Amino acid sequence: MNIAISGASGFIGTYLTSFFQSKGYGVIPITRTLLKDSLKLKQSLLVCEVVINLAGANINRRWSKKYKKEITESRIATTRTITCAIERLSIRPRLLISASAVGFYAPSGCHDEYSGTKGEGFLSDLCMEWEESSRRVMPDVRVVNARFGVVLSKAGGAFPRIISGRKAGFTVIPGTGRQYLSWIDLADLAAAMEFIIKTPRLEGAVNFTAPCRMTYREFAKSLAHHYHTPFTLRIPAPVLKFFMGEAAGILTESQCAEPARLLAAGFTFRSPTLEAFLRSEAHRSFA
Repeated sequence: MNIAISGASGFIGTYLTSFFQSKGYGVIPITRTLLKDSLKLKQSLLVCEVVINLAGANINRRWSKKYKKEITESRIATTRTITCAIERLSIRPRLLISASAVGFYAPSGCHDEYSGTKGEGFLSDLCMEWEESSRRVMPDVRVVNARFGVVLSKAGGAFPRIISGRKAGFTVIPGTGRQYLSWIDLADLAAAMEFIIKTPRLEGAVNFTAPCRMTYREFAKSLAHHYHTPFTLRIPAPVLKFFMGEAAGILTESQCAEPARLLAAGFTFRSPTLEAFLRSEAHRSFA
């Protein structure tokens, strides 16, 4: 089976490429150059059974008006380019997995894919438009909107920054610490992708989050215990907003999202808790 991946050179895409190749899948990266050549893009997709769309500019930086436009266009335009190319194929991929985020949900309450309500603001509106653009493919293509929580790996991404204070003996809590943090082990994300490929009944929104509910305060407490950091540094929301602007809401107004559909379909998490992630990540393989 061949799998096309946009954003294949990014943090998640690089891991997924290695993961799928280790399982014997063929991986075709959808590069920026390929996205600009409609004929070559269609030729590449024609030999693929699955397309995974991960493309999008980094949201973990200050959002100027110009950069918010870049964040939006990097997701919506790329998704529309891919869906338009799929529609023009005589033989189409049977599955499109398009990335989204738990930022779709409101910051209050805890949400699964059945009961979750859309939030307000830039991120929530972006996720809705992102998902809607992916669903414009032909009805014979199964579409899954993978709503990612914070993706954790000791090899990169957010986690090394989260634990950057451990050598100085402190753990950071953003805002009040009472807000929920939805996260997923990168290894579980990859395994869930393969699980979805092999589970035809799964379509629509799917939360890619660990099944445990956890606030930032609880998250920091687990990190402090694991890394033996005696001090806690709480950064008030106004300070975060001063340095990050509107983007500070990623930390101070985060969402609680539960993976109801993955669990109901029988998926087993290797890191259902943060403690499990911290114990096993250093020894994780693709097996």
